[in-house]
Amino acid sequence: MAENLDALIDGLRAGTSALPRLDGMEAGVWHEIERRRNLRRRMSGRIQSHCAIAVMALLIGATMGFVHIASPVKARHASFAMMLTELPPSTLIE
Repeated sequence: MAENLDALIDGLRAGTSALPRLDGMEAGVWHEIERRRNLRRRMSGRIQSHCAIAVMALLIGATMGFVHIASPVKARHASFAMMLTELPPSTLIE
């Protein structure tokens, strides 16, 4: 853009360049405004959907955490000595 502007100014100083025409400039400006509005709307929709997904993930995680805390079943812990033996891992499950 800067190079084009410099070339136009140099051409005007030399008197060899014709002035640029402004036909269709208003339509181009309105087209660009509409394009940017549409882009902003689409980005807003994406941000809202990403926020909704994050909220759903947090709700599911919190629900699963409460269910895990409320469950009466205690987890069995494998002893450290059993883990140091050369038994296959499948025997640690039993």
